[in-house]
Amino acid sequence: LINILCGLIFFKQLRKKVRIKLNFLVFSQKLKQIKKTYPGAIIVVSPKSGGIGELTRTVCSIKALKEKYHKNVVVLVDKSIEYQICHLFSDTFVCHYDKNLFLNCAAGRVFLQGEENQKRFVEEFWETENIERLNFSEPKSDIPDFSRTVELFKREKTVFIFPYANTYDSEIISRDSWLFVARSLQERGFFCVFNSRDAYDGFLNVFMPIYETLYLASLSWGIIAFRSGLAELISVATRLLYTSDAAD
Repeated sequence: LINILCGLIFFKQLRKKVRIKLNFLVFSQKLKQIKKTYPGAIIVVSPKSGGIGELTRTVCSIKALKEKYHKNVVVLVDKSIEYQICHLFSDTFVCHYDKNLFLNCAAGRVFLQGEENQKRFVEEFWETENIERLNFSEPKSDIPDFSRTVELFKREKTVFIFPYANTYDSEIISRDSWLFVARSLQERGFFCVFNSRDAYDGFLNVFMPIYETLYLASLSWGIIAFRSGLAELISVATRLLYTSDAAD
């Protein structure tokens, strides 16, 4: 309905303003219902600008947030991948998933005693040691050869390599450079695995759903990755051997 109404407006800037107001109106009405469903809870809206990394910082900080305010926390998300990430921390808070929440109009807000500043509590708690770490049990995966891959990760001194990020540019680290790193580590007795859809000849290549990927990362001796949202998520499950910010 919102798309139809906005489609009737000829001027782009006016159409944008009307869409934002309509989206916020829908969000506000749904927020009232959510507050009734979870009375007294702190409502956290998924941040959007930082992707997986920003969401990871937020959900890792919620344990400390609860300990400070002694209230339950509900995180609102409207993307499937966000729900999957939140589900990893499902014992800490409630994740409310609705793809029609229009969260962009309120991204990153926290509804707590009249305060609406998500950055404030995330930065306050992320710098402390009181953040939640992930512990993994082996998933019952229907992915072919997953159990065999797990055994390889457990048996070998595995270095898991993530050669891509959203800001990735092959001019920063070329494919040949990644292969040079992997071969150098292999010569020193390490078992190198690439997390990639593309094959890196001479090495095991895997590309799996997020839980399976994180579980394999937790079994690894170390990780080599671009600085990315996925690397941020991995960092609360295992240790990173080396990261590079692709923007540098």
